[in-house]
Amino acid sequence: MPEKFKEEFPNPVIIIDATELRIQTPSSLIRQSQSYSSHKSTNTLKCLIGVDPKGGILFVSQLYTGCISDKEIVKRSGFLDILKDKVA
Repeated sequence: MPEKFKEEFPNPVIIIDATELRIQTPSSLIRQSQSYSSHKSTNTLKCLIGVDPKGGILFVSQLYTGCISDKEIVKRSGFLDILKDKVA
C-alpha cells in the first residue's frame, strides 16, 4: 500500500473500487446508450471489486452497464448487505 494510504487508513479490512472495462460498441442503439460511459467516452461495463490490504480479491460484483454510478453499483451489488451481516 502507498505510505499516504497507510497513514490515513492504518487498519483497512477491505478496499473497494468500481472498475470500468471497455467493451466493443454494441450493434443495438439501446445497448449502446446503456453502456456508454461519459467518464470514459466509450462503451463500458462496470463492477465493484473489493480487495484486502495485500491485494487478495474478497468481492466481485456482477457487471453493470457503463452509465451506472459507482454509488448505485455499491447499493445494487449486495456489498453493503454483506457488511451488515459481518458486523451484526
